[in-house]
Amino acid sequence: MPWFLKIIHVFLLASVKYLMTPMYAHVIGLDYVSTLFAMISGGIVGFLFFYYLTNLIIIFSPYITPYTRLLIPERIRISWRNYRNRKKQKRLAKPRFTRKNKMLVKIIRNYGLYALVALTPTFLSIPLGAVLLRKYYGTHYVAIIITIIAIILVGIIEISGYWFLWGDL
Repeated sequence: MPWFLKIIHVFLLASVKYLMTPMYAHVIGLDYVSTLFAMISGGIVGFLFFYYLTNLIIIFSPYITPYTRLLIPERIRISWRNYRNRKKQKRLAKPRFTRKNKMLVKIIRNYGLYALVALTPTFLSIPLGAVLLRKYYGTHYVAIIITIIAIILVGIIEISGYWFLWGDL
């Protein structure tokens, strides 16, 4: 396989699933520097693409919803309405606040953005992290910069660690 196709493969894989990219790049025979460049640039471009795509979907969803209702069969709409009513009944039930619930809410309120940013390149996929970040922290403009920095740092750590342990740096 030509060298530029390997770079494109790594770029596209990094834009979707960041954690598996160094292993794939090593298997197809890319060197350290090419993998580092393709993986970090693919992760950043993929994150920005899915972040702004989610932004467009959120903006245009009120205009698209009436047309989707025309396309979805009546049977599915009825079952979805029943499902929403059951969920609403459960939500209206009185919540119990336990020590565990209070601690979880405290952690999410204090570290939610930073936990999401830290988990996006490693354990979550880049598209899922971008969608969650846009949905819940869309007004925090510093979130994009922090996520890009996290993608760069995690990429350097992953590639260096993988090449140090299993590859030849």
